[in-house]
Amino acid sequence: MENSLLRMYLVNACTNNKQEKVHEFFEKLGNDLQHQLEWKDWFGILLTYYKFSTNIFLSKHNIIFIALPFIKNPEENPAYLVYFTRQWQDTMLISLHNLLAVSFQVLQLLIAIACINYRDHIFSSAYLNQSLLLTMKRLHALLVCKLRMIN
Repeated sequence: MENSLLRMYLVNACTNNKQEKVHEFFEKLGNDLQHQLEWKDWFGILLTYYKFSTNIFLSKHNIIFIALPFIKNPEENPAYLVYFTRQWQDTMLISLHNLLAVSFQVLQLLIAIACINYRDHIFSSAYLNQSLLLTMKRLHALLVCKLRMIN
């Protein structure tokens, strides 16, 4: 759901010609997303180069670029086509709506349970307070009796 929501944000930004939002998105999240398999189509490898030192292989480096902001019509590109369809966007919104609806239902249930537990705690605390008070009164009465016997 998270990846779909992020893609929906990008599609909406592209559709509304908000290229600065697309660039900002990739500036903030690009490093994390480029390593996720689900996002491999959204990134491309521009160049691969190898580091050597006196004929010893040190490392392989890829210069990775973000393709989406530089494609003129991303809605026509096969990699992004499905995300620009009305069907995908509607399905995404319905899924999001269902997730939020279920989440709020569960939240309401948890709040009701918490209220019941709190009420039970208050009643049990009141009962304990009454029992403690009664015990203290009895103890006081015994002490007063004991003092009267001594005097």
